[in-house]
Amino acid sequence: VSVAVAANPFGWTKGWHGSYDYENLAKHADYLMVMAYDESCLAGPTASVGWVEKSIQYALTQNISPQKLVLGLPFYGRCWMQGQSNSQAISLYLVNSLVKRHNGTIIFDTKSQSPKAVFTIKHDKKDPLPPGAYTLWFENEQSLRAKIKLIQKYNLKGLGSWSLGQEDSSFWNKVFKNI
Repeated sequence: VSVAVAANPFGWTKGWHGSYDYENLAKHADYLMVMAYDESCLAGPTASVGWVEKSIQYALTQNISPQKLVLGLPFYGRCWMQGQSNSQAISLYLVNSLVKRHNGTIIFDTKSQSPKAVFTIKHDKKDPLPPGAYTLWFENEQSLRAKIKLIQKYNLKGLGSWSLGQEDSSFWNKVFKNI
C-alpha cells in the first residue's frame, strides 16, 4: 500500500501541506510518496531542488525509514500569463514545441536548478493559451537529474511522477544517462 502525501518542506501543521501525519501514515503503508511539486503559487519553479530536498529532510524527521519514501517528481510545468495569478499545467513533451513556436527563450536558473521559458503569444488560433506574455517553469533532463541525485543522497526507495506520459519520449534515456 502506498500513500501520496503533500510535500512539507517547512513542517507546516495547517493547510494542504500540514494535513498529513507522515509518521502515523507510514505505520500502515508500505510506502509514502512525497509529492514534491507545485511549489509555487505565483510564477516560480514547479519543484526547486532546495524545496525538494527540504521536503525529503522533513519526511525523514518523522520517524520514517528512507526505504519507505518515494520521491514524486513533476513531468509537467506551470505557465503563467503576465498579470495573472493562476497557471496552466503544460506537459513536458509540449514545452519545446510551444517555446519554439512562439520564439521563446529558455533560461536555466542555477539556484533552483529549474529551467524557465519566456515567450509571447500573438493571435494564434491553434494555441490553447490566449494571446499574452508568458513565463513557463518546467522540468528538463538537467533539473530532474539534480532531484534524482537526492534519491541517492538520502537512500530513498525510488521515484514516482505526476504523471507518466507527460514526459518527452527520449526522457528516460537522457535523464538516467550518467547517474
